[in-house]
Amino acid sequence: MSKVGVFWFYQGRLLVAAVPLQDGIEDELSINGPYDHLPYWETVRRTIPALRTVEYEALPRGRVLYKKAERRCVVYMDNFLHQDIYKQAIRHHFALPSATPFLTDTHYTTAPEDLERLFDAPS
Repeated sequence: MSKVGVFWFYQGRLLVAAVPLQDGIEDELSINGPYDHLPYWETVRRTIPALRTVEYEALPRGRVLYKKAERRCVVYMDNFLHQDIYKQAIRHHFALPSATPFLTDTHYTTAPEDLERLFDAPS
């Protein structure tokens, strides 16, 4: 059974907050995990002392969700993670088929120029 949720990579290690698909939160278009990066980051900080002073957006991250119209999971993640070694770890942990699409999304970036645009954008 596939899982949905959020993840980060830290020193080659996959950090995950996920649930089985049937336990996800459903809306009109998708099924998502119950966790978001920012609130769950406090749990990560408590678990990994080296990350206590690190902000959640500093690590490459992403999200797996189920698109109901497509009847499959999709992965949105930092462009840095679009390498086979990371994709394989995500597929394995989230129990995803090999045909699962891996997409980029500006919300999941560690590129300084992209972060600046996201967090300093005019209202």
